[in-house]
Amino acid sequence: MKHDILIFDLDGTISDPKEGIVKSFNYALAHVGLPELPEQEIASYIGPPLDTTFIALTGNHDPQFIADLVARYRERYADIGYSENRLYDGVKDTLIALHNQKNRMGICTSKRTDFAKQILTLFGLDSLFDFINGGDVGIEKWQQLRDLRQQFTISQHSLMIGDRAGAGNRTSRLYV
Repeated sequence: MKHDILIFDLDGTISDPKEGIVKSFNYALAHVGLPELPEQEIASYIGPPLDTTFIALTGNHDPQFIADLVARYRERYADIGYSENRLYDGVKDTLIALHNQKNRMGICTSKRTDFAKQILTLFGLDSLFDFINGGDVGIEKWQQLRDLRQQFTISQHSLMIGDRAGAGNRTSRLYV
């Protein structure tokens, strides 16, 4: 069966965001007086929404505290963090080949849409995608995919590629 649209996650699928994400998390933690964390610890949290990760890293559930951390993270990420992404070997050629074969493609990422567009533009990939759907604080991937489905952007014949959190849950089974 041919899929009507291939939906790619961004972080960890198309590009390696580790450097910019780790540095931006540590920037936010330092701003509130918390110690920086090792790269390996932060790297294990790449993918979920920022608020979820900051709660896991700090153990603090105070909404204002988490919002302050998210704002500081985004401050650095908007300035330089997004540009510290590294495209995985062979990904650009693969995406171009899929596009040239007339495959419809989209992006669905937990990252905000504006950041996702900046990264894809940085690598010259933005024009390959029919849509770029980003998330935000408090929004889970399955909700994004549900909304795309309700807007008739994707269907049950679409295929999500690269979302480790959604691979075996509601994301791939119910909404794509």
